[in-house]
Order: sequence, then structure tokens, then C-alpha cells
Amino acid sequence: TPTPGTLEPTVRLPDRQPKPKPDPAITRRRFVRLGLGGAVLLGLGGTLAYQTSGYSVPETVRARLFALTPKEFLVVSALAARILRRDAEDLPLPEEVDAAFAIDLFVARMDAANRRDLLRLLHALEHVLPLPAGVFARFSRATGDDQDAVLSALESSSQPLLRGAFVALKSLCALAYFSHPLTWAAIGYDGPLVARPAEGWVAAARLTRSGGGT
Repeated sequence: TPTPGTLEPTVRLPDRQPKPKPDPAITRRRFVRLGLGGAVLLGLGGTLAYQTSGYSVPETVRARLFALTPKEFLVVSALAARILRRDAEDLPLPEEVDAAFAIDLFVARMDAANRRDLLRLLHALEHVLPLPAGVFARFSRATGDDQDAVLSALESSSQPLLRGAFVALKSLCALAYFSHPLTWAAIGYDGPLVARPAEGWVAAARLTRSGGGT
């Protein structure tokens, strides 16, 4: 793809020239639009996937949301709880670092097309993707073991689009989790030097969490 301000080549390259490989980032960005968005519409008639009845959150939670509906927030909360289960006691739980709220902020900063794709994926995860794993409850209401089965089925699927969906969801959760200073000690990082607190970012976050900060 030519950069802005440059001209397209006027000489056609010989056919023997290898074709450029597609940008994997672009492929990842478009996988929901090409596949799972259609699955939602075909499988659920475009209505069930976007139903909002039966989903409620406290008003204090609703007031903090920028992009997600209460339903979508509950789906990402359930997703983060399974993807981000800690394997050491000194690691914070996803709810302790507001992982679901961080995902909401990421979604709010996406461009419209990518946001639409991700929201389609969340609705597909809630209503469609449990079925191939033999789970007949909505993802957000399934047991932890059933949610794990759904995610494992995505991760090991023979369909590249479904494996890509799992990678996208896992990456989103990881970005949200490690955006909080409380998680940085686990990877030996204590934050940027700009506006750094005297005690360091991790210590400051722990102090704030314990109620000793402002």
C-alpha cells in the first residue's frame, strides 16, 4: 500500500513477482466482520444476539462505562475472570485491577469498525459460541468449568477464525490486566519515569488500594 502523498507505480510488475502477503494485523482486525459477525446474524436472526433484557448492573457501575452496555460489561467480566485467573497469591485478581473497566476504555478508544467487530464477537461469545462446546447457557451465566470449555473449544478449533477470536479475546484481557500498576511487579516493571511517584508506581498503587493514598 503506498504511503500518503506517494504515487502508484505506473509500470506493472511481471506476473512472476511474488504476491505480497496480507498484513496479519489487518487480518486480525477484520476476522469478526468476515466471519463471526455473519454467524451472529445467521444463527440468531440479528435479534437474540443483541437482546439486553435480563442484564443489570449497579448504577455505580453503569456510570463508569464509556462504550459497553451493561450486558457487554457482564460478558467481559466473566471472560476476564476465566482468562486472567492467577497462578500465584501475590498476583491481583482481575476485579482488583478493574480489568473489565479497562476493557471498556479500550473499546471506547477503538475506531467505529473495530468496535463494531469486537462487540459482535462479545455477543457471539454470549449466545452462539457456547453451543458447539455443549454448553446451553449464556456464557456470562455458565459455570466456570463450562466457560473454560467454551474458551478451550475456541482455542483448539480447526477454524482459523475461531482461533483468531480466542487470541483477540485473550489479548484484550491481558492488555487490560497489565495496564494496572498492581500487576507490574509480576513482570519486574515499575512504570514510566514521567510523573513517577517518589515511592514508585507499584508501591503507590498498593498504598492507594489499602486506603492510605488519596
